[in-house]
Order: sequence, then structure tokens, then C-alpha cells
Amino acid sequence: MRPSPLLLLIAVLALSACDKITGAGEKKEADAASVGFACRVSFKAPEDCMKDNATLSPTSILTGWKAADKEINTNLLDPMMKKNNPSIPPKPVVVPVAPVAASAAAEAMPKAAKGAAKTKSAAH
Repeated sequence: MRPSPLLLLIAVLALSACDKITGAGEKKEADAASVGFACRVSFKAPEDCMKDNATLSPTSILTGWKAADKEINTNLLDPMMKKNNPSIPPKPVVVPVAPVAASAAAEAMPKAAKGAAKTKSAAH
């Protein structure tokens, strides 16, 4: 007994939509965008990335590559991953100091330093 062509057509159409039902298509696009993002961070050209990952969607790879490029150009991401990124200034360290009276500071200063301070103030 041979299956009817109509039954085969229905089976093919039902199975072709499996990616949409299970969400596998969205996962594949997200994976391709992640690969594109990683390629940009590792300084690979999008064409080379697409050639190396021929099974993934070139459009999604380019989308991820452009997203990483935007983050790099706005200084949100440092592809060199330096600890001291010059584009982000370090936060100043503030050390609280208890107020000291001027007379107490003068008494605490050694005699040699007092003499040096007097000569500096006389020179100016």
C-alpha cells in the first residue's frame, strides 16, 4: 500500500514548522549572534567569522558583530580587557582625616622641618 500524496504533504508541512513550535529557530539565531559578538571582540572580520561558521545564519552573525562594535565604540566594552582602562577614570580614594588644630600640627613638626618651612616662606 502506497501513502497518498496528500498525507505526505501534510506530514512535510507539519514537520517543517517544528523550529517555530519548539523555539529552536530563535535559539539558533541567538547562538549565531553570540558567535558574531565573540568574533568582533576577538578582532575578527565578519566575513571570516561567517566563513568559519558556515552552518549559522550570516545575518544573525552580523547582528551580533554590530552589537559588539557598538559597545566597543561607546566604551562599554574593552576588547583588550585591561585592568586599567584609560577611557574610564579611576574613582578617587577618599581617606577621612580628623581635624587637627594648627598649634598641635606645629608642635608635632620636627625642628628641621620648621627651619625648612621658614626658609621656603621667606624665599616666596
